[in-house]
Amino acid sequence: MTLLNDMESLNPPQGTAWLWFLGGSSFGVRFSGQPLVFIDLDYEAGLEGLDVPADGFAPPLRLLRASPLPFDPSEITAPAAYLSTHADVDHCDRYSVLAVTRRGGLFVGPSSSCGLAAEWGVSGSQIRKLAGKDFEMARFHDIEIWSAPNTDPGSVSSNSFVLRHDGISIFHNGDSRYDGRMYLQIASRFKIDVAIINLGRNPKGRDWYHSPCDVARAANDLEPRFLLSHHYDKWDKTQEDPTLVGWALQNLYPETLKKTKLVILRPGDPFKVAAVE
Repeated sequence: MTLLNDMESLNPPQGTAWLWFLGGSSFGVRFSGQPLVFIDLDYEAGLEGLDVPADGFAPPLRLLRASPLPFDPSEITAPAAYLSTHADVDHCDRYSVLAVTRRGGLFVGPSSSCGLAAEWGVSGSQIRKLAGKDFEMARFHDIEIWSAPNTDPGSVSSNSFVLRHDGISIFHNGDSRYDGRMYLQIASRFKIDVAIINLGRNPKGRDWYHSPCDVARAANDLEPRFLLSHHYDKWDKTQEDPTLVGWALQNLYPETLKKTKLVILRPGDPFKVAAVE
């Protein structure tokens, strides 16, 4: 069976969820008795390179994609949800959005992402806007999809997301920058089981991603049971070693390791999480 076949056919036992890291910021999530949820599913962005213009003193860049999606979204067979954290091409991919919504799926995102989905012909009944400036909730079957306040100055509008079902809460922070007050606010509202935090080596003059130390700081604020990284493998010039997060935790926040387990996934890897009894 292919990876996508496994994701679509698996029904986790009650009180458990499966996550699949799909490279870059893309994840698939499956709760017991619920359809698939895709986060920032991206098939096409940067396949032929991506030119980033100069920004002040920061020089222009040409990024080459280093982590392709491990399946073709056109092969999706069942209704699913597509969650877009923001409208950047690698977080709101037209090809993937249409592949999901043509199967009767739901599109969820901030206003900028929803505007793109509407331009691409997605029916308004399949689009649900969540503001990202406050806590708002949409439902997909029995799954709660929460937007959470975030700090992403590079986006017109953006979300972090918390998925909740069956006693399990999964947090994905998109391209949000480190913001301790934001993370403490989220931690005060949700008991996070899995925190998925962006990680990347920032090019000269750019502030795009969390450093390994920033990821460790986020874990110290959020106190998740499990800590995962995303985006670290996406572009050739921003690749980072996720094992450095372990070094940062051990040296900066060793007490956090008593509460949080670092999990390092490679594209295609699954991860199973069970609710706390």
